[in-house]
Amino acid sequence: MKVYKITAHNFKGFDERTFELSDPFTLIIGDNGKGKTAILDALAIGLSDLLSGFHEEGSFRNITNDDVRQQKYQQGETPDIQPQYPASVTWEGVFEGQDIVWTQSVTGRNRPPKDKNIENLSKQLREKADNGENIRLPLVAYYGTDRLWIPNPKKSDSPGVSASRIQGYLNCLHPDANVKKLIQWLKQETEKSLKSGQESDLFLVVKNAIYDCMKEEDWNDISYVFGEAGQGDVLAKAKDGRLLPLRMLSDGVRNVLAMVADIAYRAAMLNPHFGRDAAKKTSGIVLIDEIDLHLHPSWQRHIVEDLHRTFPEIQFIATTHSPFIVQSLRKGKLLNLEDPQETSEYYDQSIEDITENVMGVELPQKSERFLKMKAAAKEYYAVLEESQDASPERKEQLKIKLDELEMPYSDNPAYHAYLEIKREAVGMSEEQE
Repeated sequence: MKVYKITAHNFKGFDERTFELSDPFTLIIGDNGKGKTAILDALAIGLSDLLSGFHEEGSFRNITNDDVRQQKYQQGETPDIQPQYPASVTWEGVFEGQDIVWTQSVTGRNRPPKDKNIENLSKQLREKADNGENIRLPLVAYYGTDRLWIPNPKKSDSPGVSASRIQGYLNCLHPDANVKKLIQWLKQETEKSLKSGQESDLFLVVKNAIYDCMKEEDWNDISYVFGEAGQGDVLAKAKDGRLLPLRMLSDGVRNVLAMVADIAYRAAMLNPHFGRDAAKKTSGIVLIDEIDLHLHPSWQRHIVEDLHRTFPEIQFIATTHSPFIVQSLRKGKLLNLEDPQETSEYYDQSIEDITENVMGVELPQKSERFLKMKAAAKEYYAVLEESQDASPERKEQLKIKLDELEMPYSDNPAYHAYLEIKREAVGMSEEQE
């Protein structure tokens, strides 16, 4: 399963836009409000169609009226906001070895029709799984910016995990989905290993994936430990042997560890016939909103390579605001919503060049306050120069302007004194004349 092109028409903030995607990694950048998350949501809707034959909770998303682009018209003094119908998204990709193109649209109150060809392909895949064939089921997952929440297992009333492979699709397209099922699965696998005296291949898939992806970090292992009355907790293990509950880790570590564990868990559930190689051999698509979420820049520089190394058959599509993430993109494509025609490669370019030339931040070597002070000083000098030949009335206006330019930076004595010296110098020259 791969998606290589998506066309949005009157979807969210897009009137008509086409986006080319890459494998194994597509990074989407752009200013806030430009539609990065909207692209992920559109992809989630398309992937939902591909899973239509599986009917698992949380694996369905449709275009709704809330997704329709709103257009503002001015009727006299009253703004008129109208939804723009029809709204649609078209996807192009590969599913079960076939090149496919499918569309979902909404025209008003009517529910969007399903693509029968896609639905049949999905049902055929489900039938093969139900008949026990050793087919490779594609992994699908969406991790939004709310993905950090980890429940306390003592308060969880989640039932046990079904042995069905299809459980790997449960809540897969809800960006704020929690990991209760993952915790319950870890608990069950731990119980099995205690009884048998060895860890199962599926359990090792998760543990090995975590180590493979996080071997450069301090915390790179997890386990489930039972406490009183059968209760327990998921613990993370550091290189020096320290143990800490998963919910007590830093946001960055907890974020990546839980996400990697969840991807590996889904791979192990969907394709148990791959044994310990499930994480390496399972293909599919993973969507990640703000892949740099809570990560230190040193970790941002290699998280893309870490994920690709751990899950080499997965197509990752992620958004980011980090120039360090952009700089690390060695295999894949950068999708810049500010400049969709941009095709340059940025691997190993300087952070300053990427921040300024790609992300549009002027002079990133200097703080925004410094740049504003410099601009204010330049304008200040121009006003002083004008004041030398100005009429008394104009001079009074320019004096007010000078006061306005000084005021925001009065907390910087050196800067303030420098401007005052320039101002007094002009005043002295006027008196001499």
